[in-house]
Amino acid sequence: MQRSTDPARRLRACCDAYCRFGLEHPGHYQVRFSAGLGLDPARPGDRPGERVFDRLVAAVDACIAAGVARPRDPHFTAVSIWVALHGIVALRTSRPNHAWPPLEALIDAVLSGQAGLPQS
Repeated sequence: MQRSTDPARRLRACCDAYCRFGLEHPGHYQVRFSAGLGLDPARPGDRPGERVFDRLVAAVDACIAAGVARPRDPHFTAVSIWVALHGIVALRTSRPNHAWPPLEALIDAVLSGQAGLPQS
């Protein structure tokens, strides 16, 4: 798979991969967010998911730099996106029989609302 040079497309791909992993591997996903993981606050950079989150921040920052996302703190925007994506995964997993819109449409709505990206 070839990487896109379009920052908005890369951000969407990152969000899609996050959601698809959670939906395709709900047990693994749930364990990643288990309070019993015993994360060591003295070891930043060595916590589960931290490198992935850093990639999300970088993808948001690239969109801001390219002028396709609202100019604001990339870390704050990434947290807002993460919260929404986590909600998508948690709700779709816990309520599989709900009439959910397509995953791509939900991700597009999150990125439009949280980062100001134009709808794809």
